[in-house]
Amino acid sequence: ARATSQRDARATSQRDARATSLYEIQTHRVGETDIFATDAPLLPRQLQRLCELSASPLSIAFSTGNRISGQNGKLLKVQVVSEVTLQQVIHRFSTIRSAI
Repeated sequence: ARATSQRDARATSQRDARATSLYEIQTHRVGETDIFATDAPLLPRQLQRLCELSASPLSIAFSTGNRISGQNGKLLKVQVVSEVTLQQVIHRFSTIRSAI
């Protein structure tokens, strides 16, 4: 059972690594403002975590991963990345940010 769980964990990690490479990630600095942009489907709290990477007095993060239009009171289906994928996205942002 332990070998199976380790194998499953490796498979999940590999799948998450492939998933993060599919997302476009950009960061820009305009004056003293850091801007983080991605097409990864992130929730507001996850975007806030990206902003916390910034040493600037103002930072903005946005995602185009979920496009929501008027639904007239219907339930919405929203995608979101796993915690493992989020950590990889954060790592990619911090690597890119340190290069600017």
